[in-house]
Amino acid sequence: MLRGTVTALTRSVDATGILVVGGLLTLLTWVVTPVWVGGALVFPPLLLLAPLALAPAFVARGYFVRVLTAGVATGNAEGAPPFVSWNELYRNGLKSALVSAILLAPLALGIALAALAGGALRSGLVDPASVVDVIRGALGDGGVIAVGVVAGGLVGTVALAYLLAFAYVRPAALAAFAASGRLRDGLRPRRVARVAGSG
Repeated sequence: MLRGTVTALTRSVDATGILVVGGLLTLLTWVVTPVWVGGALVFPPLLLLAPLALAPAFVARGYFVRVLTAGVATGNAEGAPPFVSWNELYRNGLKSALVSAILLAPLALGIALAALAGGALRSGLVDPASVVDVIRGALGDGGVIAVGVVAGGLVGTVALAYLLAFAYVRPAALAAFAASGRLRDGLRPRRVARVAGSG
């Protein structure tokens, strides 16, 4: 598999074009996206330029999906596929980003809820005095800090475990999406689990 991956470009019809276009798309993604994000933080109407600013990233992701699709179909026997049909690359890149975002949504929701709870405590919206008194009575003066440290450690451990699971499941979800070309296949738990559990 490693040899096939390393030699894929040498078997390609347009190896130079693939390297140049892929390199330019990667460079533009690294430059344009951070500049756009920084600009949008300062001047929010720049958010309207998202489809244009994220185009290099979406096209590159779409190309990755095309490589996966060719790998599933023929094992990339003809080498890396060419950069053609950019509209399709853009759409598939957008769909692959959507698959990743949906898989990360539970973690994002949990972090948002934790941030809301912390904000409510800091703003005085919620009075934790009764809970603090119970903890102090049960565990002593250092109990409140200990409970806070344990709760923070638990949240961090759950977040890390989720990110590790995401790192394993995401490629399987993208492969399931690339194999069929249908977004829903990349989000079907049974199909993704079957791909993730296979060799």
